Amino acid sequence: MDKIIDKKIVIDSCVLIYFCEDNDGGKTEELINMLKENNNGIFMSDISGFEVLKNRQDSEKSINYEKLLNSIEGIPVDSPVFMNAATLCYLYKKIRKVTCREGEEMDPKDKLTGDLIIGGTVLSYENYLLLTSNKKDFPEPYWEVIATGEVGSVEKIKIYLMRPNIAALLSEIQTMEDIKMWPTKKRMHGFRG
Repeated sequence: MDKIIDKKIVIDSCVLIYFCEDNDGGKTEELINMLKENNNGIFMSDISGFEVLKNRQDSEKSINYEKLLNSIEGIPVDSPVFMNAATLCYLYKKIRKVTCREGEEMDPKDKLTGDLIIGGTVLSYENYLLLTSNKKDFPEPYWEVIATGEVGSVEKIKIYLMRPNIAALLSEIQTMEDIKMWPTKKRMHGFRG
């Protein structure tokens, strides 16, 4: 991921929690710092801030959590984000079973609201990317892996840099009857209104 330069990257909650817990010998922190040094904008959805904070409550590492939350810009969860999250939910249900990795399938009924909102956040801004270790939560054909890496000193955790596949999303959405394309300030567009 050292070749990723001048991008805007939303970090999934799971990666933020690895950073805070430091169970990986500081490798997640190194990865995030390297991305920042390469002039990438690093962001988190406000829902990720919530997910990180709820883990902090009983943690001895609460200083790590506060350090992280103060160092990454949050993106508000607003109407366009909710509309895009709802669209993702609709599409995931529509395809019923999505093959994520060979031999592994995602059941759309098990989608967590947080992951949908994080996906909706990335979709709400043009050319934003997603950094996650939970590839199955952001399935093909709607998401594409553009880079991979590993963090962890003992147990290796695969990290994926993904982008939304706008062409696949739009081709599916064109079949929806209630489409309204509407521009938003510095954003892609909401898919449903």
